[in-house]
Amino acid sequence: MDSEVEALEQVLLWWPPDSLGRIDDPRAWMMRRRVDLLLMRRQCEGLVRAYEEAGVEVLLVEQPAPPNIVFCRDLFTVGPRGAWLANMAFAPRRDEVALAAPHLPGPTLPPPARSFEGADLIWATPQDLLLGLGNRTHATDFLGAPTLHPLQVPPGVQHLLGVVTFFDRGRAAVRTELLDPAPLRALGVEILEIPESDEVRDGRGMNFVALAPGRVLMPADCPVVQGLLEAQGVSCEPLDVSEYLAADGGIGCATGILMRSSAQVAEAVTD
Repeated sequence: MDSEVEALEQVLLWWPPDSLGRIDDPRAWMMRRRVDLLLMRRQCEGLVRAYEEAGVEVLLVEQPAPPNIVFCRDLFTVGPRGAWLANMAFAPRRDEVALAAPHLPGPTLPPPARSFEGADLIWATPQDLLLGLGNRTHATDFLGAPTLHPLQVPPGVQHLLGVVTFFDRGRAAVRTELLDPAPLRALGVEILEIPESDEVRDGRGMNFVALAPGRVLMPADCPVVQGLLEAQGVSCEPLDVSEYLAADGGIGCATGILMRSSAQVAEAVTD
């Protein structure tokens, strides 16, 4: 994989485990409130359907695991040579990586020595990776990685994915009140400025996944973000993920992206 937006082919989702229903103190697990496990499982089924209807193969893993494993994006990032495994900063999540690793395609690359979480590594171009440094990620050594462009993750934001999300080739939604977009513009990225609001902070309106260039699967009830995207010609498919939001994540967090069509191949075909 060398893109955040080329045609999505395969994803990893984790069936909400029983451990989610046994949480007494949500804040100890970095969650907003206790989740309704049955409702979350119905929403997981809806997420599976949405991907399958879009022609995406879903690898749904159903096995006992810690509660936060539903947020698969944090556990790895796939590159052209295999998957970079995470070195989780939050100690209660460290066992999750070993559980996810057997389900990843191709080789897995050793995790860096310092902390790294997958939602801090974002493809800007096939030759350029954005690396969010701050709350969760401190590593800068990634075997076989193309050029890395470190960006400071703003205070109060978990991962770089919380402030930068690509929706089309060379086009990204950015919370510009929190992150200076100049480094992205220097890479030729066109910026869609997303203003701060409750639907961004609490509704995870920017926590979407590109199904293909200019087509996204996004959380429901985010009309401002959806309107801004649609004004750019983006096709938006909203989905209710309220219980994932309760666990303090969204569609982008829940989706471990295993395979996309290659951006370099797509460019060659277009040419």
